Amino acid sequence: MASPRITCPDCKSVLKPAKPVPDGKKVKCPKCGNMFTTPGLVEEEEQPRPAKTAGSKVKKAAIKKATAPKPAPKKPIEDDEEDHGGVYGTIEEREKTEEEEEQTRIEYATDMSIKDLRGPAQAAVVQPSNYILLIGGLCCLCDILIICVMFWPMVFSEHIVDHEEFLTTYYKAKGTKDATDKIKSIPKERKDIKDKEEQDALAVAEAAQYVGRFIIMGIFILLFIYNGLTIIGAVKMQNLESRRWGIASSIMTILPFGSTGLGTVVSGLFFFLFAMLLDDPAMAMMYSGGVGTLVWILAIVVGVWSLRTLLNEEVVAGFEYVAE
Repeated sequence: MASPRITCPDCKSVLKPAKPVPDGKKVKCPKCGNMFTTPGLVEEEEQPRPAKTAGSKVKKAAIKKATAPKPAPKKPIEDDEEDHGGVYGTIEEREKTEEEEEQTRIEYATDMSIKDLRGPAQAAVVQPSNYILLIGGLCCLCDILIICVMFWPMVFSEHIVDHEEFLTTYYKAKGTKDATDKIKSIPKERKDIKDKEEQDALAVAEAAQYVGRFIIMGIFILLFIYNGLTIIGAVKMQNLESRRWGIASSIMTILPFGSTGLGTVVSGLFFFLFAMLLDDPAMAMMYSGGVGTLVWILAIVVGVWSLRTLLNEEVVAGFEYVAE
């Protein structure tokens, strides 16, 4: 649309061209000489837009599809190894590389493997060695008790043999006609015995008592040493110092020698108990002997248990293990 009147934006002078000037054309102001573009004075009325139809949408989509730029074709990947020649390795070199990677790989997981084999072995031998120590210690105490009982009368008594009991038994065993009269004539005091036969019999009996007591003391001294060696073997077994000492200690516990003192003391205590309850010395002796046998059986069970533990492969490995 042409503008009949034009106003200069700089000097504000009104231009009246002879002919209508279309909008958007550059003109020169005759007054200030400034070039400017003529503005539109009257806006064109908006015409109603035609309604969109499905056909138009299809046509526009087809136009867009037709006008859409095609993607550039992908360039084929050039194989550098084929063009320029690759470096090939052998299978042995690849295996070596994998081994080196495995060796240099850092593992952050907790290492649960057993480093010291002595731990499981010591845990296995603790209980049997403790029972051997218990039995060996009780046997040593009983050996000492029996030695003291045998030694006490020889030191603190003037005479070991009671002359009245001995002579009564002596005359009954002799069975002479005058045995009853002899028994009635036994004096109350030892110094009042005048009969030569009675004095000689008492001297022999006391000598036999001394010899017997010394023999018993010697036996139980040896048994005390025997049980002491058993204890030493149990200690070495528990500390994993010597497996041979442990095996020897187990075998010594199985044998009946070590538990002799313990069995004797237990049998003596039960003999007095059964004698008071049964009033029959023979039955009391039999029952007390059975109890003493049970003590020995208990020692056998502990010795076999310890021996089987020492033959276990895990325990053997623990004894043979040498710390780094």
